[in-house]
Amino acid sequence: MDTTTLQRHSLLEEAPPDLISRHACMKVAQHRLHLCGRSLHDRGYLRHLSLGNVDLSSLGFGSEAVVEGAAPAHYYYIQMVLSGQLGLESQGNSVVVDCKSLAVINPSRKLSLHHSEDCRKLIVRIRSDVVERELANILGSPVRDPVNFVSTMGADGPGLRRLIRTIDYVCQEVDDPFSRCETVHVYERIEGLLCSAILTGVPNDYSEEISRLGEHNGPSYLRRAERYVKSRLSETISIDDLVNASGASMRTLYKVFNTHHNATPMGYVKRIRLEHARRELENIDGSVRTVAEVAMAVGMEHLGNFAADYKKIYHELPSETLRRNRQ
Repeated sequence: MDTTTLQRHSLLEEAPPDLISRHACMKVAQHRLHLCGRSLHDRGYLRHLSLGNVDLSSLGFGSEAVVEGAAPAHYYYIQMVLSGQLGLESQGNSVVVDCKSLAVINPSRKLSLHHSEDCRKLIVRIRSDVVERELANILGSPVRDPVNFVSTMGADGPGLRRLIRTIDYVCQEVDDPFSRCETVHVYERIEGLLCSAILTGVPNDYSEEISRLGEHNGPSYLRRAERYVKSRLSETISIDDLVNASGASMRTLYKVFNTHHNATPMGYVKRIRLEHARRELENIDGSVRTVAEVAMAVGMEHLGNFAADYKKIYHELPSETLRRNRQ
Protein backbone atom coordinates (compact mmCIF):
# COMPACT_ATOMS: atom_id res chain seq x y z
CA MET A 1 0.00 0.00 0.00
CA ASP A 2 1.11 3.54 -0.71
CA THR A 3 -0.33 7.05 -1.13
CA THR A 4 -2.14 6.00 -4.33
CA THR A 5 -4.33 3.55 -2.38
CA LEU A 6 -8.10 4.00 -3.03
CA GLN A 7 -7.43 6.41 -5.89
CA ARG A 8 -10.49 5.09 -7.74
CA HIS A 9 -12.63 6.23 -4.83
CA SER A 10 -11.52 9.84 -4.56
CA LEU A 11 -13.81 12.42 -3.00
CA LEU A 12 -11.37 15.34 -2.85
CA GLU A 13 -7.94 15.91 -4.42
CA GLU A 14 -5.71 18.99 -4.02
CA ALA A 15 -8.19 20.40 -1.51
CA PRO A 16 -7.58 22.68 1.51
CA PRO A 17 -7.36 21.03 4.96
CA ASP A 18 -10.60 22.63 6.21
CA LEU A 19 -12.56 21.07 3.37
CA ILE A 20 -10.89 17.68 3.90
CA SER A 21 -11.85 17.90 7.59
CA ARG A 22 -15.50 18.76 6.90
CA HIS A 23 -15.95 15.79 4.58
CA ALA A 24 -14.00 13.47 6.92
CA CYS A 25 -16.39 14.42 9.73
CA MET A 26 -19.21 13.01 7.61
CA LYS A 27 -17.43 9.96 6.23
CA VAL A 28 -14.99 8.91 8.97
CA ALA A 29 -15.70 10.45 12.40
CA GLN A 30 -16.62 13.74 14.00
CA HIS A 31 -13.56 15.75 15.13
CA ARG A 32 -12.02 19.17 15.61
CA LEU A 33 -9.16 20.25 13.35
CA HIS A 34 -6.31 22.52 14.48
CA LEU A 35 -3.77 23.56 11.84
CA CYS A 36 -0.15 24.21 12.79
CA GLY A 37 1.49 26.95 10.68
CA ARG A 38 -1.07 26.99 7.91
CA SER A 39 0.07 27.82 4.38
CA LEU A 40 -1.96 28.89 1.34
CA HIS A 41 -0.30 26.06 -0.57
CA ASP A 42 -1.65 23.34 1.72
CA ARG A 43 -3.42 20.76 -0.35
CA GLY A 44 -4.78 17.45 0.88
CA TYR A 45 -6.97 14.60 -0.34
CA LEU A 46 -9.74 12.30 0.86
CA ARG A 47 -10.76 8.96 -0.59
CA HIS A 48 -13.53 6.81 0.79
CA LEU A 49 -15.40 3.58 0.11
CA SER A 50 -18.12 1.92 2.17
CA LEU A 51 -18.36 -1.89 2.07
CA GLY A 52 -21.38 -2.55 4.26
CA ASN A 53 -20.13 -2.70 7.85
CA VAL A 54 -16.56 -1.83 6.82
CA ASP A 55 -15.37 1.55 5.56
CA LEU A 56 -12.02 2.30 3.92
CA SER A 57 -10.64 5.84 3.88
CA SER A 58 -7.34 7.37 2.85
CA LEU A 59 -6.50 10.96 3.66
CA GLY A 60 -3.81 13.56 4.04
CA PHE A 61 -4.32 17.15 5.19
CA GLY A 62 -1.31 18.49 3.29
CA SER A 63 -0.35 20.41 6.42
CA GLU A 64 0.82 19.73 9.95
CA ALA A 65 -2.48 19.28 11.79
CA VAL A 66 -3.96 18.07 15.05
CA VAL A 67 -7.29 16.21 15.12
CA GLU A 68 -9.15 15.91 18.44
CA GLY A 69 -12.26 13.93 19.23
CA ALA A 70 -13.53 10.54 20.33
CA ALA A 71 -14.10 7.37 18.38
CA PRO A 72 -17.84 6.65 17.94
CA ALA A 73 -19.30 4.12 20.36
CA HIS A 74 -19.93 1.45 17.74
CA TYR A 75 -16.74 1.42 15.68
CA TYR A 76 -13.14 0.23 15.78
CA TYR A 77 -10.58 2.18 13.76
CA ILE A 78 -7.37 0.75 12.32
CA GLN A 79 -4.93 3.51 11.37
CA MET A 80 -2.05 2.70 9.01
CA VAL A 81 0.47 5.39 8.13
CA LEU A 82 1.47 5.37 4.45
CA SER A 83 3.97 8.23 4.73
CA GLY A 84 5.12 10.67 7.41
CA GLN A 85 4.23 10.23 11.07
CA LEU A 86 1.14 10.21 13.25
CA GLY A 87 1.35 11.12 16.95
CA LEU A 88 -1.40 9.51 19.02
CA GLU A 89 -2.33 10.68 22.52
CA SER A 90 -5.03 8.92 24.54
CA GLN A 91 -5.69 8.39 28.24
CA GLY A 92 -2.37 9.94 29.23
CA ASN A 93 -0.32 7.80 26.82
CA SER A 94 1.55 9.12 23.81
CA VAL A 95 3.00 7.11 20.90
CA VAL A 96 4.26 7.83 17.40
CA VAL A 97 2.95 5.70 14.54
CA ASP A 98 4.79 5.43 11.23
CA CYS A 99 4.82 3.03 8.29
CA LYS A 100 6.48 0.38 10.50
CA SER A 101 3.65 0.27 13.04
CA LEU A 102 -0.10 0.32 13.30
CA ALA A 103 -2.71 1.82 15.64
CA VAL A 104 -6.10 0.46 16.70
CA ILE A 105 -8.58 2.86 18.27
CA ASN A 106 -11.24 1.27 20.48
CA PRO A 107 -14.86 2.58 20.56
CA SER A 108 -15.57 5.72 22.60
CA ARG A 109 -11.85 6.36 23.17
CA LYS A 110 -10.98 10.08 23.44
CA LEU A 111 -7.81 10.94 21.56
CA SER A 112 -5.65 13.52 19.85
CA LEU A 113 -3.93 12.76 16.54
CA HIS A 114 -0.95 14.88 15.48
CA HIS A 115 -0.32 14.58 11.73
CA SER A 116 3.04 15.56 10.28
CA GLU A 117 2.88 17.72 7.16
CA ASP A 118 3.64 14.72 4.94
CA CYS A 119 1.38 12.31 6.85
CA ARG A 120 -0.80 10.20 4.59
CA LYS A 121 -2.81 7.40 6.19
CA LEU A 122 -5.29 4.61 5.57
CA ILE A 123 -8.21 4.17 7.96
CA VAL A 124 -10.23 0.96 8.25
CA ARG A 125 -13.48 1.41 10.21
CA ILE A 126 -15.33 -1.72 11.37
CA ARG A 127 -18.58 -1.91 13.30
CA SER A 128 -18.09 -3.28 16.82
CA ASP A 129 -21.03 -5.69 16.60
CA VAL A 130 -19.47 -7.30 13.52
CA VAL A 131 -16.17 -7.79 15.37
CA GLU A 132 -17.99 -9.26 18.37
CA ARG A 133 -20.04 -11.58 16.15
CA GLU A 134 -16.87 -12.93 14.56
CA LEU A 135 -15.33 -13.37 18.02
CA ALA A 136 -18.41 -15.34 19.14
CA ASN A 137 -18.00 -17.55 16.07
CA ILE A 138 -14.35 -18.18 16.96
CA LEU A 139 -15.08 -18.90 20.63
CA GLY A 140 -18.24 -20.88 19.99
CA SER A 141 -20.06 -18.92 22.72
CA PRO A 142 -21.50 -15.43 23.28
CA VAL A 143 -19.06 -12.60 23.97
CA ARG A 144 -19.17 -11.49 27.61
CA ASP A 145 -17.66 -8.01 27.34
CA PRO A 146 -16.63 -5.65 24.51
CA VAL A 147 -13.24 -6.35 22.92
CA ASN A 148 -10.43 -3.95 23.78
CA PHE A 149 -7.34 -4.03 21.57
CA VAL A 150 -3.81 -2.90 22.35
CA SER A 151 -3.59 0.59 20.85
CA THR A 152 -0.31 0.34 18.90
CA MET A 153 1.93 -2.43 17.62
CA GLY A 154 4.99 -2.82 15.43
CA ALA A 155 4.19 -4.29 12.03
CA ASP A 156 6.88 -6.99 12.20
CA GLY A 157 4.97 -9.70 14.12
CA PRO A 158 3.37 -12.57 12.16
CA GLY A 159 -0.15 -11.68 13.30
CA LEU A 160 0.23 -8.04 12.30
CA ARG A 161 1.78 -8.97 8.97
CA ARG A 162 -1.25 -11.14 8.25
CA LEU A 163 -3.60 -8.27 9.12
CA ILE A 164 -1.65 -5.87 6.91
CA ARG A 165 -1.67 -8.38 4.03
CA THR A 166 -5.44 -8.75 4.45
CA ILE A 167 -6.00 -4.99 4.34
CA ASP A 168 -3.65 -4.69 1.36
CA TYR A 169 -5.56 -7.45 -0.47
CA VAL A 170 -8.91 -5.72 0.15
CA CYS A 171 -7.53 -2.38 -1.05
CA GLN A 172 -6.12 -3.94 -4.22
CA GLU A 173 -9.47 -5.58 -4.94
CA VAL A 174 -11.49 -2.38 -4.56
CA ASP A 175 -8.96 -0.45 -6.65
CA ASP A 176 -9.20 -2.99 -9.49
CA PRO A 177 -11.65 -1.64 -12.11
CA PHE A 178 -12.52 -5.21 -13.12
CA SER A 179 -13.20 -6.43 -9.58
CA ARG A 180 -16.77 -7.31 -8.61
CA CYS A 181 -16.27 -7.02 -4.88
CA GLU A 182 -19.02 -4.46 -4.26
CA THR A 183 -21.81 -6.95 -3.55
CA VAL A 184 -23.44 -7.99 -0.27
CA HIS A 185 -21.99 -11.51 -0.47
CA VAL A 186 -18.45 -10.20 -0.93
CA TYR A 187 -19.00 -7.56 1.77
CA GLU A 188 -19.64 -10.38 4.26
CA ARG A 189 -16.49 -12.21 3.22
CA ILE A 190 -14.42 -9.03 3.58
CA GLU A 191 -15.92 -8.41 7.03
CA GLY A 192 -15.03 -11.95 8.10
CA LEU A 193 -11.48 -11.72 6.75
CA LEU A 194 -10.75 -8.39 8.44
CA CYS A 195 -12.39 -9.29 11.76
CA SER A 196 -10.60 -12.63 11.95
CA ALA A 197 -7.27 -10.98 11.09
CA ILE A 198 -7.58 -8.25 13.71
CA LEU A 199 -8.82 -10.63 16.44
CA THR A 200 -5.94 -13.05 15.90
CA GLY A 201 -3.31 -10.46 14.96
CA VAL A 202 -3.75 -7.66 17.50
CA PRO A 203 -3.48 -8.47 21.23
CA ASN A 204 -6.81 -8.02 23.00
CA ASP A 205 -8.83 -9.10 26.06
CA TYR A 206 -9.67 -12.44 24.43
CA SER A 207 -6.25 -13.30 22.94
CA GLU A 208 -5.54 -16.01 25.53
CA GLU A 209 -8.87 -17.75 24.91
CA ILE A 210 -8.36 -17.57 21.14
CA SER A 211 -4.86 -19.01 21.55
CA ARG A 212 -6.16 -21.90 23.69
CA LEU A 213 -8.77 -22.69 21.06
CA GLY A 214 -6.00 -22.98 18.48
CA GLU A 215 -4.32 -25.59 20.66
CA HIS A 216 -7.58 -27.60 20.72
CA ASN A 217 -8.06 -27.42 16.96
CA GLY A 218 -11.04 -25.16 16.67
CA PRO A 219 -13.99 -23.63 18.48
CA SER A 220 -16.33 -25.63 20.67
CA TYR A 221 -19.15 -25.75 18.10
CA LEU A 222 -16.77 -27.38 15.60
CA ARG A 223 -15.81 -30.03 18.14
CA ARG A 224 -19.49 -30.68 18.90
CA ALA A 225 -20.17 -31.26 15.20
CA GLU A 226 -17.13 -33.55 14.91
CA ARG A 227 -18.23 -35.61 17.91
CA TYR A 228 -21.74 -35.91 16.49
CA VAL A 229 -20.40 -37.28 13.19
CA LYS A 230 -18.05 -39.81 14.82
CA SER A 231 -20.73 -41.11 17.19
CA ARG A 232 -23.32 -41.69 14.45
CA LEU A 233 -21.40 -43.08 11.50
CA SER A 234 -23.98 -45.77 10.76
CA GLU A 235 -26.83 -43.25 10.66
CA THR A 236 -28.02 -40.80 8.03
CA ILE A 237 -26.54 -37.37 8.80
CA SER A 238 -27.77 -34.14 7.21
CA ILE A 239 -26.48 -30.59 7.32
CA ASP A 240 -29.47 -29.71 9.53
CA ASP A 241 -28.35 -32.39 11.99
CA LEU A 242 -24.90 -30.78 12.18
CA VAL A 243 -26.39 -27.31 12.65
CA ASN A 244 -28.56 -28.56 15.53
CA ALA A 245 -25.77 -30.58 17.14
CA SER A 246 -23.21 -27.78 16.95
CA GLY A 247 -25.42 -24.82 17.86
CA ALA A 248 -23.84 -22.76 15.06
CA SER A 249 -25.44 -21.38 11.92
CA MET A 250 -25.07 -23.17 8.60
CA ARG A 251 -22.94 -20.31 7.22
CA THR A 252 -20.63 -20.49 10.25
CA LEU A 253 -20.28 -24.27 9.92
CA TYR A 254 -19.31 -24.05 6.26
CA LYS A 255 -16.71 -21.43 7.13
CA VAL A 256 -15.16 -23.30 10.09
CA PHE A 257 -15.07 -26.68 8.30
CA ASN A 258 -13.36 -25.04 5.35
CA THR A 259 -10.82 -23.41 7.70
CA HIS A 260 -10.00 -26.48 9.81
CA HIS A 261 -10.70 -29.38 7.44
CA ASN A 262 -10.54 -27.85 3.95
CA ALA A 263 -13.94 -29.42 3.28
CA THR A 264 -17.64 -28.71 3.46
CA PRO A 265 -19.46 -30.18 6.49
CA MET A 266 -20.90 -33.01 4.40
CA GLY A 267 -17.54 -33.54 2.70
CA TYR A 268 -16.08 -34.02 6.18
CA VAL A 269 -18.82 -36.58 6.99
CA LYS A 270 -17.93 -38.60 3.91
CA ARG A 271 -14.21 -38.40 4.70
CA ILE A 272 -14.73 -39.71 8.25
CA ARG A 273 -16.95 -42.54 6.99
CA LEU A 274 -14.30 -43.59 4.48
CA GLU A 275 -11.45 -43.35 7.01
CA HIS A 276 -13.38 -45.58 9.41
CA ALA A 277 -14.18 -48.05 6.63
CA ARG A 278 -10.49 -48.17 5.71
CA ARG A 279 -9.53 -49.04 9.28
CA GLU A 280 -12.20 -51.73 9.43
CA LEU A 281 -11.09 -53.32 6.16
CA GLU A 282 -7.43 -53.28 7.20
CA ASN A 283 -8.14 -54.78 10.62
CA ILE A 284 -10.17 -57.82 9.60
CA ASP A 285 -9.18 -60.57 12.07
CA GLY A 286 -10.28 -63.53 9.99
CA SER A 287 -13.93 -63.38 10.96
CA VAL A 288 -16.41 -63.53 8.13
CA ARG A 289 -17.13 -59.93 7.11
CA THR A 290 -17.95 -58.46 3.73
CA VAL A 291 -17.43 -55.09 2.07
CA ALA A 292 -21.19 -54.61 2.22
CA GLU A 293 -21.17 -55.05 6.00
CA VAL A 294 -18.41 -52.49 6.39
CA ALA A 295 -20.20 -50.03 4.10
CA MET A 296 -23.44 -50.41 6.07
CA ALA A 297 -21.57 -49.92 9.36
CA VAL A 298 -20.32 -46.51 8.23
CA GLY A 299 -23.66 -45.40 6.78
CA MET A 300 -22.79 -45.80 3.08
CA GLU A 301 -25.63 -47.95 1.78
CA HIS A 302 -25.01 -47.47 -1.95
CA LEU A 303 -22.16 -49.92 -2.62
CA GLY A 304 -21.32 -48.49 -6.04
CA ASN A 305 -20.84 -44.98 -4.68
CA PHE A 306 -18.94 -46.35 -1.68
CA ALA A 307 -16.50 -48.25 -3.92
CA ALA A 308 -15.99 -45.26 -6.23
CA ASP A 309 -15.40 -42.79 -3.37
CA TYR A 310 -13.08 -45.24 -1.62
CA LYS A 311 -10.97 -45.82 -4.73
CA LYS A 312 -10.72 -42.08 -5.41
CA ILE A 313 -8.97 -41.61 -2.05
CA TYR A 314 -7.10 -44.89 -1.50
CA HIS A 315 -6.43 -45.85 -5.14
CA GLU A 316 -7.84 -49.36 -4.71
CA LEU A 317 -11.28 -50.90 -4.32
CA PRO A 318 -12.56 -51.85 -0.85
CA SER A 319 -12.57 -55.49 -1.94
CA GLU A 320 -8.86 -55.24 -2.80
CA THR A 321 -8.06 -53.90 0.67
CA LEU A 322 -10.07 -56.68 2.26
CA ARG A 323 -8.47 -59.38 0.12
CA ARG A 324 -4.94 -58.11 0.77
CA ASN A 325 -5.41 -58.11 4.52
CA ARG A 326 -6.88 -61.62 4.57
CA GLN A 327 -3.84 -63.13 2.90
